[in-house]
Amino acid sequence: MECLPLDEEKTYLEALVELSEDDLSREIIVPLFEAMGYRTDFHGGVYERGKDIIALRKIPPHNKHHVTVIQTKKIGLSQKTTDSVKIRTLICQLQQCYTDKFPIITGEKVVADCIILCCPEQISSRFLEDINGLVTQNGKEVMPFDGPEIIKNIATHKPSLFNKLLSFKDRLSIKDESSLKNTELFSALNQSIDIDLVKSYSDLSFFVGNVESNFFISSKITITNNSVQLSDRSWKNIKDLNKKIESLARLDLIIESFEETEELYEKQKNIHESKENQDILNNIDNIRDAAASKCQSLNNSLDTFYGIAQAISRYESQRLNYNIAEDKAKNLEVISGKLKSACSIIDIDNELSTRTIEYINKVVELCKNSKSLHKKSASIQKDIKEIYDLKDTVKNHQKDYVPHPKIVATPNKKGIESWWNQSVSSYKESLDRVNSGSNSSREIKKFLSETESNLHVIDLLLSDKNPLKKEFSISVIENRYKDRAQISAYQVFDSGHDIAVYGEAGVGKTTTLQMYARQFINCDDLLLYLPLNRLLSSIKNKADLTTNSEDINGESHIGRYDYKSILYLILIAQNIERSEENVTELDRILKIEKSFQIILDGLDEAYDTIPEILNCINDFKARFAHSQIIISSRDCVSYLSEIEFLGITLLPFTVDQLGNFVNGWLDYEKASKLMSTLEKRRMLDIVKTPLIATILCSLVEKGIEAPSSEHAIYSKRLSLLCGEYDLHKDVERQDLSKDILSLAAQKLAYELHLKQKRSASINELVGYLINNASFTYDKETCEKSVSELLEKCNVLIKDRISGYISFGHFRFQEHLASLEIRENRSINIASLISKDWWKGVLSLYSQTNDIEYLFDELYKSMPKFKQIEETLREMIKQQPIKKINGLNEMLDGYIVADRMDDAIGLDLDEYDSSSFLPNHEQW
Repeated sequence: MECLPLDEEKTYLEALVELSEDDLSREIIVPLFEAMGYRTDFHGGVYERGKDIIALRKIPPHNKHHVTVIQTKKIGLSQKTTDSVKIRTLICQLQQCYTDKFPIITGEKVVADCIILCCPEQISSRFLEDINGLVTQNGKEVMPFDGPEIIKNIATHKPSLFNKLLSFKDRLSIKDESSLKNTELFSALNQSIDIDLVKSYSDLSFFVGNVESNFFISSKITITNNSVQLSDRSWKNIKDLNKKIESLARLDLIIESFEETEELYEKQKNIHESKENQDILNNIDNIRDAAASKCQSLNNSLDTFYGIAQAISRYESQRLNYNIAEDKAKNLEVISGKLKSACSIIDIDNELSTRTIEYINKVVELCKNSKSLHKKSASIQKDIKEIYDLKDTVKNHQKDYVPHPKIVATPNKKGIESWWNQSVSSYKESLDRVNSGSNSSREIKKFLSETESNLHVIDLLLSDKNPLKKEFSISVIENRYKDRAQISAYQVFDSGHDIAVYGEAGVGKTTTLQMYARQFINCDDLLLYLPLNRLLSSIKNKADLTTNSEDINGESHIGRYDYKSILYLILIAQNIERSEENVTELDRILKIEKSFQIILDGLDEAYDTIPEILNCINDFKARFAHSQIIISSRDCVSYLSEIEFLGITLLPFTVDQLGNFVNGWLDYEKASKLMSTLEKRRMLDIVKTPLIATILCSLVEKGIEAPSSEHAIYSKRLSLLCGEYDLHKDVERQDLSKDILSLAAQKLAYELHLKQKRSASINELVGYLINNASFTYDKETCEKSVSELLEKCNVLIKDRISGYISFGHFRFQEHLASLEIRENRSINIASLISKDWWKGVLSLYSQTNDIEYLFDELYKSMPKFKQIEETLREMIKQQPIKKINGLNEMLDGYIVADRMDDAIGLDLDEYDSSSFLPNHEQW
């Protein structure tokens, strides 16, 4: 097992000291030595003569017993051999262990081969030296086994002993303070300070599902008065949606009464299914069958008629009466086109039958001498008349027939529009009060509850599951109201709501959650912090998170991700063995806990590894309804609509907030100069997230001139870490050149991103470089590149939990991967653009590269532009200002072209222009 975090080790040491000497011997040391392969005999008590425990072990090849005597003693903090009677007694007992023989299980009497002094406190080297100076016999020294060593060996040989030191609940409550600092970020920045970032910014906006608060307050809804016919399934969707909406806002989706509508529907359905009505339907079916038979007879007659007419036409043509033959042919063509399609009485209209008879009579008139044509013409007209008689009969029956009823519903235009307008006004008023700073925590909780309810209602109204959605029209209104809630994320977390923390890369999601969790280190309230990416990286086989279980129908599921997957992650995070016994105990404790919080940090990263993670969270919440779940995720993922938590978005800096942040990092002169430079270069919008601002301040603090773009900031940072900063200090730290190290970092980042990973082992990283055809250095250079990027440059960071290596902050990896895309022209961007995982990389790529050429390539390779629109819009934002409008118009044009293709049902991959040419063989 990995070494325990310092805070956890300290907690266990304190628990060891609290044990009595006998309990320490009996409950901890005896089972620990047995786990290490000893046979033990407890001798504690008044007459033990220094031999609290006798531990035997057979030593090959002669299997002679090696005899170890363990003396357990609490020596306190002073540890001076002249201080007390207790210490002098200890020395005497240890001396007896060397000089006095004692019997062992073989019956023989022996002296100890090894003496161990076991103390729950940490033994000082001075104390040990003094003891051995007084006790040493025949070159044998007393071996120390103090608290830190005991804890270390428990972790290695028998972790279950931790349960005897602390209760399971206490072990759950242990928080490793070092893991609640964004150490990866500051290590990656080569910084030792950890400023309180959260105090530098706090503005939030909100959303639920796909609906943002900014959209809510800047939109107007207009609803038609149209009634809509609904299927049984659509009606069920309406009822389910209405139940949720009514519980949230006391608002109905439709104006009709659900009870009365269903009562009327059931009444009509009973009439429809009655024997009398079904008899009418059977009669209609029988008449239709007869009509179909007549249609077939008509078709046969027409075939014969055509044959005779064509024979006469050919005969007339041979007599050189060309004009008459051509006229006959044209008439026959018309008859063929019209009558051949008339195989159903429903499709035959009066106009068609009239024209058909006219054409037949005209052909007969052209062929006056053909008796057979006259006869067949009469037969055809007779069939047509009989078919229309049958059609009239069907119409008469249909007047008495009651078809399957349709449910009719009318949108609640007045109610929904009024609710929307009132909710927008109420939100603005509440937000103004919150931002005034005069509200109590109770008022803030009320504001959050109302906001969550309102956004949830809108998400339901605009859901694709709402059959009435097509009757809704959303228009954007001019809105100068700033949707920024100036409250701390902590206040939102304290509300008790399930919360999803969103924001772009580097906006401070992880730091915010870690600093919130740090408040609970010395608190009895149960808060569990799970850094998902780090925990998943520490698991060799993701199947270890699955379980075999039965669902509510009793069906067995093997390898299923469910609530237990979260329980497993909790145990891993708390350094508790993942046994079924511990899983059961954890489940029991969480069930009886009055309330608890669980933070799942980095959902977007975990989702790429285990897409089932959302089901696990939902399953966990269903089982532990009294829990509060807080998750974090980037806001550029496609599954946001599946998360119904109240979402808070950490907004980028305002200019004032950026100024406060910079002043927190730099002295007055440097801070003023930097802010002035940013304003002159129009970079204030670029340095809008804490991550970029942190990097920039870090660079300026080292005496570097402020770079001019986000891309330049990251590039300058890499250059500094790979050797440039050392040159400033006249230090030569690494053997490899800056260019080789920068290139290696770039290749490693791309390989990690290609494999959808944030971290890997050292051997894996070395393998990436060795197998990368464009990194043309030998194996030794590949190994040294990884080693120096990790140990000398701090470009690569080792995670304490998993032991894996990463670039610290994900945005650094994305930046380096974007450099590889820019410089390696063999990479096909079109193959990456449809994947959420690559959005950040492609956005950074777009900052320094023209993307106009991509549109043509994408049109040839992508099935639909709509599927990649979000990524392309984000890339367009990063282009020079003068290009943005033109690129957006170009994208709009391609999307319209997609819609046109859909409208005509044209599959460009299977397009064959010859299929649009007339088939001359049919003539």
